Amino acid sequence: MEREEAVAWLEAYRRAWERADTAAAVGLFTSGACYRSHPLRPAHTGHDGIAAYWDRATAGQRDMRVRLGDPVADGHRVAAEWNSSSTIRMSNAVVAVSGSTRRTASTPST
Repeated sequence: MEREEAVAWLEAYRRAWERADTAAAVGLFTSGACYRSHPLRPAHTGHDGIAAYWDRATAGQRDMRVRLGDPVADGHRVAAEWNSSSTIRMSNAVVAVSGSTRRTASTPST
């Protein structure tokens, strides 16, 4: 994957996340993709699995803002740092949440 492709994909992912747009998020993945929200959690497989996860994960988010660092592309692997902040509704409380991490993704070889 070229750097420009990675930047475009990450920008689409950012928009989908900020808008809690399940259809847009699912459209970024192949039908047989495995999506992991965390390296130690089970994968969400295929469009149905990713959609179900995305619906749950974004259901309570409000005012989501995602900032992405410049991706590093090396063949079929891409890494990017990100930071997100939002408010979420939990029972009768609203809580501010912020987080960051580095993600690595692989694309299928062609």
